[in-house]
Amino acid sequence: MRVCFKTGTRGCPLNPQEKKNKVFVAMPFDDEYFAGYKYGIKIVLEQSGVEHFKADNKISNKDIMCKICEQLQSCGKVIADISGLNPNVMLELGLAYGLGKEVIVLKDKKTTTISDLGSIEYIEYAHVGELQQKLISMF
Repeated sequence: MRVCFKTGTRGCPLNPQEKKNKVFVAMPFDDEYFAGYKYGIKIVLEQSGVEHFKADNKISNKDIMCKICEQLQSCGKVIADISGLNPNVMLELGLAYGLGKEVIVLKDKKTTTISDLGSIEYIEYAHVGELQQKLISMF
């Protein structure tokens, strides 16, 4: 990181080390998407032996944006589920692209694609089983 977007200081004081075999999962914390994480994303990552981080899985008293930024910097890939067009997920997606991470974008079939993301390739799914099968082929 060149400059901390929060403090304006040069670099990250936490100096996170990147792990290529780690995935940051950005998605809404809404119960509507819990099954997609638990039975789609998480199962595939665990079966593939991939370490993963989802912000609400580890509670700390750290500033949430610093925690997210540190974890984004320390991962090799990002899975961003933009279903529901959650603003927090969109911010995490932008940070991931800004940090030069490889990003896998997911979207459920009922979420309309917004024009700013129209040219980005994404995995669309109708149900958890379909999401799981499409992710297996990537890992």
